[in-house]
Amino acid sequence: QLLRQVSDIISKNLREADILARLGGDEFGIILQNCDLDTAHHVAEKVRASLDHLVFSWQQTSHTISCSIGVVPITAESAGISALMKAADIACYTAKDSGRNRVCVMSMDDKQMASQQGEMEWHNRIQTALQDNRFFLECQIITPPTGRGKGLRYEVLIRMRSPDGSVVPPSAFLPPAERYGMASRIDRWVIENVLEKLSSAPRHLDALEACHINLSGRSFDQTDFADFVVGRFHHYGVPANKICFEITETAAVHNLLEVQAFMKRLSDMGCSFALDDFGSGLSSFGYLRRLPVSCLKIDGMFVRDIVTCKTDLAMVRAIHDIGRTMDMITVAEYVESEDAASLLKEIGVDLLQGFWVHRPSSLDDILGTEPSRLSEKVTHLKLHTT
Repeated sequence: QLLRQVSDIISKNLREADILARLGGDEFGIILQNCDLDTAHHVAEKVRASLDHLVFSWQQTSHTISCSIGVVPITAESAGISALMKAADIACYTAKDSGRNRVCVMSMDDKQMASQQGEMEWHNRIQTALQDNRFFLECQIITPPTGRGKGLRYEVLIRMRSPDGSVVPPSAFLPPAERYGMASRIDRWVIENVLEKLSSAPRHLDALEACHINLSGRSFDQTDFADFVVGRFHHYGVPANKICFEITETAAVHNLLEVQAFMKRLSDMGCSFALDDFGSGLSSFGYLRRLPVSCLKIDGMFVRDIVTCKTDLAMVRAIHDIGRTMDMITVAEYVESEDAASLLKEIGVDLLQGFWVHRPSSLDDILGTEPSRLSEKVTHLKLHTT
């Protein structure tokens, strides 16, 4: 019914010769014949404004609607249908990235379009990597400043291999995965594989205090995500209290209701939660009281230069004080030197993570190593690595 109303509103803003089609899901395409870019921009704005005023009522509930529109020209120089569709797709994603509920007009030679097109090619690469099982898992140990914790704690890190076997840096494939809707598939792959591996290593599981798994904000856009996670716990029989899900501060604020419902359901099972990159969003701290968070991970951009920058040192102290006041564990990321570790210990930060503590290694290797030997390995790194 919503799609019918949307298509009806769009049609009323078009001429008789124009073409409207539903491309799939909630995506529509429009061809404006004999129309220059300025006029097309005006028409697109009319469509956007009309949908912005639509109030859709369903089962005694009212919903507001908005849309993002990408506009590209069809000229004699256009490469063909596939290129035009890709260009329109890029323009639409650009409108979304610019804040949604807006129109983005692009010409085929825009530098921004060329950049976006390079990122969009990652969609197919990531999809192929998932199909060919070219993702693998590493982990980085998290430990108290003393090196002696209650048990083993680490963060799982996703990695990708290219077809030639070389490792693709996460900074290359994770941003496009977020942008073009693949991040949730990666999240599901990680959860599936981590729980499967943990279920097959009972001795490791006994020594494990917490395995940290990152979640993308995009996963919370999917209504069945919580059902999937709960289902995987039941399938593999891994105790929920062994898993700590990490959600970035920005994702938590932007998806507050969805994140709150997810956290409530999973924390009732025993899972714990950490707010990752805390401090980067500079959001109101009021939302913290609404979330069952037990751990604050201080953004690494404040930790990295803590030895030389007094402002960063003050930020770390402030975030740690907030966490302590709210009975939360604090974790400092990007700890890369003994001096930084000493400062963090003096502040009272509970846990450290970074190259000075442990360089990421294969999760399979960690699972196959006796927990006592892992502890010795971390201590050795702390004493001898600078």
